[in-house]
Amino acid sequence: MKPQMIVTLYKPEFIEKQRGRLFVVKTDDYGQIEDISRVCNTHNKLHTIVLTVNEPFSLIPFREEWKNIPIYLVVPEMGSFRDVAAKLNIIHQFKIRVFLNTDHKHTYTNLRILSSIGIPCGIHFGKIDPDWDVINDLMYYSVYGKVKHASIEPFEYVTSQYKPDIYTDFSAVYFNDPHQSVHMNEFGKIALTAEDLVSNKFITDIEHFDSIEQNPLYKEGLKRWQQFFLDNHLCSYCPAWRVCLGKFADKAEVNSVCKKFFSDLMDAADYYRLKQQKGTEVWQ
Repeated sequence: MKPQMIVTLYKPEFIEKQRGRLFVVKTDDYGQIEDISRVCNTHNKLHTIVLTVNEPFSLIPFREEWKNIPIYLVVPEMGSFRDVAAKLNIIHQFKIRVFLNTDHKHTYTNLRILSSIGIPCGIHFGKIDPDWDVINDLMYYSVYGKVKHASIEPFEYVTSQYKPDIYTDFSAVYFNDPHQSVHMNEFGKIALTAEDLVSNKFITDIEHFDSIEQNPLYKEGLKRWQQFFLDNHLCSYCPAWRVCLGKFADKAEVNSVCKKFFSDLMDAADYYRLKQQKGTEVWQ
């Protein structure tokens, strides 16, 4: 099965030449949102807009024209809760998910706040090593919390997609799972991941996208995770490999706290799976 989505920066002249494609478009310009939606939905289809800005969420200038446009919003922090609360009725009318950067010290508390007031949100991993203990607390709130709240990623994806006999790659949350999406530059060159795009590791171009599943480089890229086992990497021994796949391998240690978190996340996914199967509450 080939990936369905193409992740790219906004190049209207290029997108307009395509037909029947499904796009995820990245931008840092509020002024482009309506144009992106119009251009993508003329001959193709917009899956979502990834809007990355430096302003806090509380300062985002929501516009009436954005209401039916799916937006994946990446911001450094929530900002003033008072300002968010003042326009909560408006925010709830938009198709957005808010991602906060883990490098900000109030991120985990703010994600809990956003979720509690009904705003879908998620973790955007920054450059600083994340606080796995605090992330674990947030995961427990997201999965086991009894009070109604909006979903928090990547916990929602893992718990809803988890199967005990295969791995669950939450890179899909960040449009970075080549099974579902690939990345394209302004010249139509295609890379498997966002990291490959930055490194100019291209596997084909847009003209050959429809046959990408036959591309040897694409097939090889889907099996990169196997290298951990060939290298006898520490991560390949982790009991929670199936829900991490070595994403934080460069920071892994023998007693790494990430092992505890991902093991607990896998347990939570099992809890959710059993709950869905039985249709009743599962107590531990």
